[in-house]
Amino acid sequence: MTGARAGIVVLGFDACDAGIVRDLAAAGKLPTFDRLLGGWARARVQNPFGLFVGALWPAFTTARSPSRTGFYCWETVSPTTYERRLTTPREIVGPRPFWRALSAAGHRVAVLDVPHTWADGPVNGIEVVEYGCHDRHFGFHTSPQPLAEEILARVGPHPVFTVNPFADHPFAADDLVHRAGAHRTPAEERALLRDLLEGLARKCRLSTELLGREGWPLFISVFGESHAVGHQHWYLHDPTHPRHDPVLARELGDPVEWVYCALDRALAEHLALVGPDTTVLVLLSHGMGPHYETAPTCSRKCWNGWTPPIAGGLAGDRRPGP
Repeated sequence: MTGARAGIVVLGFDACDAGIVRDLAAAGKLPTFDRLLGGWARARVQNPFGLFVGALWPAFTTARSPSRTGFYCWETVSPTTYERRLTTPREIVGPRPFWRALSAAGHRVAVLDVPHTWADGPVNGIEVVEYGCHDRHFGFHTSPQPLAEEILARVGPHPVFTVNPFADHPFAADDLVHRAGAHRTPAEERALLRDLLEGLARKCRLSTELLGREGWPLFISVFGESHAVGHQHWYLHDPTHPRHDPVLARELGDPVEWVYCALDRALAEHLALVGPDTTVLVLLSHGMGPHYETAPTCSRKCWNGWTPPIAGGLAGDRRPGP
């Protein structure tokens, strides 16, 4: 590793709740975030108001509002038949992600796991798609293509997000891993938390290794574990949740806190590689909160023989808004 002297480094934490980060930082549990909150310039992200969270990352990658990208969610309702169907980032209207324009202009770029994107054709640098990403459309793939096999050989698959890594199944893998029934057993919850933390460690190794390979004019890496742990383990984090299990919560601790602390360490490892001349943006895309519903069976339509599962943790992404 030569040491990174990138021009711009963007470190994204998908659905990482800013309120939880502030509380844990104030309690001394997130020293890296605490240092940034106390000494760095910061601003509240103004996400598109009133839209589902699937609209957020395409707005980031294209610099266009959802009214111009036409992409609002991972599923949609047909205006003619009223049937629900899955969407794909290929439906996004407008320019390809901004790093593609930089690449075409001759700048080297490295982009890892930005949600709702795909690697379509060569890039001046590298793209890693859906290795450590909560949202899944196309399965794990890279540009250049041989990089995918190199990653699996060097750091291994993410044990949650890259299960069956090259399958083209549109689902959030964390909904399915270590879960046989409608809700996970305590043993399954332990296994999921273990693998989320192991996958985060592998993603951090991959990300820091790629960051240190050369002085990238643009480097972007997004971590999806904050999204997954919110969906799957919110009921253990939130003692007011109807499904809260105090016995399991005492045994496991707070899974959200475990993952956020690991993200704090990953952030520190990345910052240790950048020089004083590097511009660093740390992005918490949107938050997380409780979700309540009654769903004894899954009533969604099957796509290609696959039925979307019932969510295990009963948490929901915070809706965009001011």
